[in-house]
Amino acid sequence: MARERPGRILLKVSGELLSGFSDGVYDDRMITSFCRDIKKITEEGVQVSLLVGGGNILRGSEMERLGLGRVPSDQAGMMATIVNSIILQNWLTRFNIMSQTFSSIPVGFLVDEYVPQRALELIEKGGIPVLAGGTGNTYFTTDTAAILRSIELNVDVMVKGTKVRGLYDGDPMRDPSANFIPHIDYQSYLDNRYGVMDMTAVMMAMQYRMPIIVFNIFELGNLCKVVMGEEIGTYIS
Repeated sequence: MARERPGRILLKVSGELLSGFSDGVYDDRMITSFCRDIKKITEEGVQVSLLVGGGNILRGSEMERLGLGRVPSDQAGMMATIVNSIILQNWLTRFNIMSQTFSSIPVGFLVDEYVPQRALELIEKGGIPVLAGGTGNTYFTTDTAAILRSIELNVDVMVKGTKVRGLYDGDPMRDPSANFIPHIDYQSYLDNRYGVMDMTAVMMAMQYRMPIIVFNIFELGNLCKVVMGEEIGTYIS
């Protein structure tokens, strides 16, 4: 059974996607494959916004090891998303994809400041805004930033690409009998405190009725399948 094909999406990916299966910070083969998929999607007429995390550069466990508190850790993480966004946006231009990086925190002449109307104008022209800096505030995750931007940019669905198939009623790595959940409503997600999406993000999505799809973006072809309406991953609504 197919889902309704969206006309406009926000795709949120972790920084780990950019590092792919390599030992380094960036995997050119993975980024190239990702950009090809983005080009296919846009050629099908789907409008795309991108929001990338910074986990390939800075990890929470590393920040803890360094003894940093939450505020400086979040500040460093926001800067990491800007670095990733600049690199990803540059890669998109290699595929003749019109794109522009917008940051929620001011970084001088390096990146344009995020203003919803400017991002919307780019989308309407067929371009892709690459959204950096999270929400611009500490204590908020990039999941929450993705929902916030999805609401501001009037997308049909927020799509989160991860390393997992979607949502399970247990840990499939530890419990072979754990069942995959193809669809769940917001309140059930919150009541069960599942971990694939930040609670604050899901609460905001519920308030503004922003549907979410969580899927494994590392599996070849999945991104295009999700955007074309195939039932890949978990649908939260």
